[in-house]
This record gives sequence, C-alpha cells and structure tokens, in this order.
Amino acid sequence: MPLLTATEVTYTYPDGRHALQGVNLKIYPGEKVGLLGLNGAGKSTLLLCLAGVLWPRGEITVQGVSLSRQTRRQIGPKVGLLFQDPNDQLFMTTVFEDVAFGPQNLGLPLNQVEERVSQALAMVGAADFTQRFTHHLSFGEKKRVALATILAMEPDLLLLDEPTSNLDPKRRRELLDIIAQRPQAMLIATHDLAMAQAVCSRIIILEQGLVVADGSTDLLNDESLLQKHELI
Repeated sequence: MPLLTATEVTYTYPDGRHALQGVNLKIYPGEKVGLLGLNGAGKSTLLLCLAGVLWPRGEITVQGVSLSRQTRRQIGPKVGLLFQDPNDQLFMTTVFEDVAFGPQNLGLPLNQVEERVSQALAMVGAADFTQRFTHHLSFGEKKRVALATILAMEPDLLLLDEPTSNLDPKRRRELLDIIAQRPQAMLIATHDLAMAQAVCSRIIILEQGLVVADGSTDLLNDESLLQKHELI
C-alpha cells in the first residue's frame, strides 16, 4: 500500500499562476525519491501541498486517509517538511525549545519530549546543541537542527526541500550521510543530481507543474532526457 498518494493535484496561486497542473504520484514506505525540475517547476509548491501547508484541488492521501483541514492534525505528525531556508523553520530562542516544540504539541509528557529531543539531535550530530541560541548557529548547523525538529516528531515520510543548498562540501557530505541513514520514506526536491544519484532509488521530473518522467535513477544517465528538461 502506498504511504502517500497524490491524485490530480492542482494548485493556482492568487495571482493566477498555475503552479501544479494535475500531479499524480505514489510514494511507498521506505522509498527515497528525488524530485527534479527547474526553478518554478512546482517542486516547493508540491511539497507544501503534500504537507498540508497549501490546499490544492485533487486528492492527497497518507496511509489511506484523505488529507483535509479536518484530518490535518491526525496526518500532520506522519509527514515532516524541511523548508529550503532553515530560518523559515526555526523560531524559538534555544535549540532545545525548537526541537521540543513539535513533541510538546503532541501532548507528550516532559520525559518523553526530552528523550525525543535528545535522540533527534544525536541523529543529526548535534547532541551538544541543546542550550545553544538558535540565532547563533551557522547556516549548516541550522539545517541540521531544522531536520532534528522534524525527526523529533517521528514521521513516516520526510519532504525535503533543497536540503543541501548553500552548504559547503563538508557540511553537504555530512547532511547527505544523515539523510541516507534515515529509514523513513523521502521525497527530496533538489537540483543536486549527484545527491539524487547517491541517496535516491527513484527520480521524478517535474516541469511546469506536471510529472514528465518517473522511474529509477537510471533516468539520470539519460543525457537526452536531462537536456530536454534543462537539467544539465
């Protein structure tokens, strides 16, 4: 059974721009999928729709439950969204407070919240960050802490928007290792073809709000396909 299914998902911004024009896809448990496309192809918009941040036409189901404003609270913890800019995700004073925010809103007791924070920060190599001020972190450190805020919710699906953008080679490699080790299903919007090749088993190409290719990472060896969609 698919973990997530999107059926004829369409989204138009208030200015009339058609960002998504009938997207159909399925993500299966444990599957790591790279979402490729030019700027403006609709990648970020699709992730926001799948996470229930934007409300498109069409249907999105998570573990067989249709996503709606009524089911958002039920489905929300199952899907974790990593924004491209961690400054859009981190808003508390300390790292502990940021990572604890989600579990606290699940109503978990303090000992469980603390355990989740500790485990999530350890997963991203930031175990000693708990009392650091978020605004004092480097961009790469913020990326890792933002990922920890999602992992603390123990989701089944991670939606990652350009997770390696603006990172130096060392931090990029570290984040790739973290992502590759996680067992959750992932949909990773990226321009980083090497990262998609290394981490993903499947590739989806989005162009002008439509899925134009969907297959194994062998698609990344199809130079004519990549050139046609201006990915190289």
